[in-house]
Amino acid sequence: RTRVPYDPGFQERRFAIIFENFGLGVEPGEIQKVFDPGFRGRQAKEEVMAGAGIGLSEALKIVRAHGGRIKFRSIEKHKDDQGKPVYLTAVEVILPYRKPRDI
Repeated sequence: RTRVPYDPGFQERRFAIIFENFGLGVEPGEIQKVFDPGFRGRQAKEEVMAGAGIGLSEALKIVRAHGGRIKFRSIEKHKDDQGKPVYLTAVEVILPYRKPRDI
């Protein structure tokens, strides 16, 4: 989903693209590491063999190059039938809004 405009304080003209999903998450003690190159959370390592852990670190580089920022959150919502936690994970990509230049 998107938020246009994004800025709650109206100090900057920005918009956000928000990606959310339910499933594997990042545990509270791991949150500070999600943008580190090569980092994969415990659940990801246990459940999904493939993955290099570079997605969020590369996304952060790209977004910063465009003057933006990224917010990440992963919150346990409930347990599945086997008692494993199910998380709502969201990534907000926040970018400056600029009008197209006249051609």
